[in-house]
Amino acid sequence: MDRTELPAAFSLLFIASVVGIWIFVTWIASRASGWHRLAQRFGSPGPFASVGERVRFASAQIGWGNYSGALELRASTSGFYLAPIWAFRPFHPPLFIPWSEIEVHPARWPGGAPWLTFRSVPGVRIQFPGRTFALLQRYL
Repeated sequence: MDRTELPAAFSLLFIASVVGIWIFVTWIASRASGWHRLAQRFGSPGPFASVGERVRFASAQIGWGNYSGALELRASTSGFYLAPIWAFRPFHPPLFIPWSEIEVHPARWPGGAPWLTFRSVPGVRIQFPGRTFALLQRYL
């Protein structure tokens, strides 16, 4: 291999490594947060992706995962749509969760936000910050 080809090969290897690591990290995040389990049950948003009040760059604590400013949220009378921004899409398909599946649990400390759990996906929980939860609360 010519010495002039080494920087190009190194650059390609570096880019491939970064992409590979990012894909692995998003795979781990989908499993650790419970998003994967939610997607198995609620992973077909259909027309709900464009319906309802919209919050861009929303935040949520989903299981062990902190999706700070990385979500799009839509709330309507049928339920809520949740999707990560494009960079987090690998292994995180958009979700549509009907209100009938949601159970609300009170905050654990004063000023904290309530937790949401799901009847058909036990063990997964989501906590939205106060302002975002206020939007959902109007529909609950």
